[in-house]
Amino acid sequence: MPDLINNPPQIDWVVLLPHGIVLALALLTLIYTMFTDEGTERNIGLTVLSLVGYVGAIIVALALNGRYQTTFAGMAKLDDMAVFLEVTLLAAALLTVFISATTVPAMRMPLGEFYTLLAFSTLGGMLVAATVDLVMIFVGIELSSLSVFVLAAFAKRQRESIEAALKYFLLSAFATAILLYGMAWTFGITGSTNLPEISTRLTTYQDH
Repeated sequence: MPDLINNPPQIDWVVLLPHGIVLALALLTLIYTMFTDEGTERNIGLTVLSLVGYVGAIIVALALNGRYQTTFAGMAKLDDMAVFLEVTLLAAALLTVFISATTVPAMRMPLGEFYTLLAFSTLGGMLVAATVDLVMIFVGIELSSLSVFVLAAFAKRQRESIEAALKYFLLSAFATAILLYGMAWTFGITGSTNLPEISTRLTTYQDH
């Protein structure tokens, strides 16, 4: 077994560069909201910041197309499928910004918090797209799921929004329990959370 403490694996941060941009966007929108006064100028600044962030992440992701590598001890990967899924998620987030730029303020909801939750939800989906490890899949799903749960209840003055959030929470809790049970069962059978390693060991078991 490799000694990860004395000989840590080399980390290639370029694999998760689009994720870093979206994480920075989430933090920047949150900080910008905290230190600026509410009004039209702040909403315009938040919208421009979000558009620049998502467009930049898309450009970086497309520039990484054609590269095949893993990092973080094999937990994160970069390939054409990961790039395709990341660009799809980023494009969806970009369209959401266009739609919500005027819709969210018109409904008297805070635009800054909305953009922050949108960025974290997008980041969760991108983590799932760029990993081959069950632990990171769970982390990505939960990050996205919790953000979507809050977004479902974002219009807190509307009964339908609260009802949707409650239903989503109950279904999400049930689904999380099933997911964790499946992951624990898989780890118990194979002794690994790495998807390629799981596939190899299951194939070996079937051959025997």
